[in-house]
Amino acid sequence: MCSDAADATANDTMQNVLKIIVSTSQNESHMYAAQWPATTFACSFWPGRAVERCTGPFNKTLANSILVIGNTYDPAIPFHGAKTVADGVGDQAALFRLDFIGHTSQTAPGGSSCLNDDILAYSTSSTVSITLELP
Repeated sequence: MCSDAADATANDTMQNVLKIIVSTSQNESHMYAAQWPATTFACSFWPGRAVERCTGPFNKTLANSILVIGNTYDPAIPFHGAKTVADGVGDQAALFRLDFIGHTSQTAPGGSSCLNDDILAYSTSSTVSITLELP
């Protein structure tokens, strides 16, 4: 987890990182962020970085479009996070909005055969059988 984190800067003091954690827990993922401050803080100062870590730019034309899946009621990664990713990729992304409670899309309570069918269709032919929320 930490090997993909951004490198620490001169501004990454304990006080500044704590402010970021508090802000995230209040504004982004208020249901889960408050539970993760220890790991979030540790990552700011983690010395190693993954060799395959990519920090951008993310402005290239992709060989295949990306299916971004967001779960409306995901307490860890709110839907607006998926929308931000899809918006960042632009017209090379399709945004699938799943309305389930819980973290992750394929293991959401009640499941979604529609989602699973669309993941398979998108993986094999870049098509989906339902109307997506386009970024």
